[in-house]
Amino acid sequence: MIRVDMYSRPACHLCDDAKVVIERVQRRYRFAFNVVNIETNPALEQAYGTEIPVILINGNKAFATSAGGAE
Repeated sequence: MIRVDMYSRPACHLCDDAKVVIERVQRRYRFAFNVVNIETNPALEQAYGTEIPVILINGNKAFATSAGGAE
């Protein structure tokens, strides 16, 4: 089975938006979905703190956002 993980944190509106989309897709296609709060893991917080939400498919980074936008 395909596994989708989303690195997130509380009060992240982009994460909330991504979760809605993923759950909508999950109703159509079968896959496991797990939300990981990066604030509970210092290594994840340091690695992905400015990129959340980060979406992994079967452990491979598939999508991410970035704070700050284009310059």
